[in-house]
Amino acid sequence: MTDLAWRSPKRLVFIIAASVVVITAAELISFVGLSYLHGRLTLHGTVASQRKTRIVAPSLELPFSDLAVGGLGSGDYVIHPYLGFVQPDPYKARDKKEVSQSADYGFPQASPDIFISTRDTVVIGLFGGSFAHLFWPEGFDAVWAMIRSSPRFSGKSAVALNFAMGGYKQPQQLIALNYLLALGVRFDVVINIDGFNEVFLPPTTSIPMGVFPYFPRRWAGDVRPLDPDLRIQIGKLTYLREKRTRDASAFSNPPLSWSLTAGLWWTLMDRHTTNRITRCLLDLEALTAESLPYVAKGPSRKYTQESEMWNDFAEVWANCSRQMLYVCQGLGICYYHVLQPNQYSHPSKPMGVSERKIAFHPDSRFAAPVRKGYPYLRAMGRRLVEEGVPFFDMTQVFDGIESSVYADPCCHLNKKGNEILGTAIGRALIEDLQARSPRY
Repeated sequence: MTDLAWRSPKRLVFIIAASVVVITAAELISFVGLSYLHGRLTLHGTVASQRKTRIVAPSLELPFSDLAVGGLGSGDYVIHPYLGFVQPDPYKARDKKEVSQSADYGFPQASPDIFISTRDTVVIGLFGGSFAHLFWPEGFDAVWAMIRSSPRFSGKSAVALNFAMGGYKQPQQLIALNYLLALGVRFDVVINIDGFNEVFLPPTTSIPMGVFPYFPRRWAGDVRPLDPDLRIQIGKLTYLREKRTRDASAFSNPPLSWSLTAGLWWTLMDRHTTNRITRCLLDLEALTAESLPYVAKGPSRKYTQESEMWNDFAEVWANCSRQMLYVCQGLGICYYHVLQPNQYSHPSKPMGVSERKIAFHPDSRFAAPVRKGYPYLRAMGRRLVEEGVPFFDMTQVFDGIESSVYADPCCHLNKKGNEILGTAIGRALIEDLQARSPRY
């Protein structure tokens, strides 16, 4: 056959037509394959969304190993002998500039001066985890606008001391309060906003590795030197996670992103890599659980059933709140305990499509601990109220509010959400101050 015959129009048309048939057949087969793998009809949008998740949040849905990130000594936090960890002062570490008192003590967001002696200023201290830490800058004004009308604070200005810290859980708030009081920090009002970390962190980051559930977050990874076997496992995990992200990026650009066949190939690759990551995590957790010294894992805490675990979390959480109240009462400080809202604990808040896409992922690692643990916290909160502890359950604060208030799929709020919560907390506080002021 001559080259001329091969290039004849009829043959070129045949080749093009055959190619179209083959590609179309491949796309149809891939459509069936993808739909089978996902259990529903699957087109480009579903696969593209999954690839985006791999790129934007590559480990969101995977078990989280605190040892796998090398502990706290990454620069974001540093070990503290009493509080577990604090934030280092970034200026002092870099260029030796003069820093504020709060930054020097490991709480750079508290206030320039944490030792306030004047009685003309109402000192309001906040304790809790990242939810409280992020709430305070936008929610404090709403709280103060409500409670400033109390005769106790009449004619005074207020200073907010933000001692909440991302990752803190009880008993860290209790210890932080006593530590700061011992150093001479004065408070007129103490507000403790918590709950999420107390039910989420122990069963996901401590107990799976055999670490005492009331040790600080990432404690084991920070105090235990990494042995060679552990370093190898961490290296494997890092490589596989980066590979999965690279694969997703490579298939996210045209022409591969247009093809269902490429989408099927990527899905199979991604699932294979995910299985390798899961096996690596299991090996890592088994390795760490077997070899952790006492300094890293602490005392043993065994639970025969899941309900016993959730109840224990709630008991310790409530005990810490009682102790914070007793300390504050002895010094004439107004103490208030707030159970933070969460999108998975009370789903009656109406959510639009945009908020649900941003903040409500019912299969995420955040959802199950909240759904299971929050009922125990709420029940324990009712007991605290019966005992006279000024406790406020804010899990229903957004009922009936259609506006978006949640900022992420974990727990945090946007500006509007913080302002609504701040007003609700302030209203609860002023009612309590007016009704029970003799207590203080």
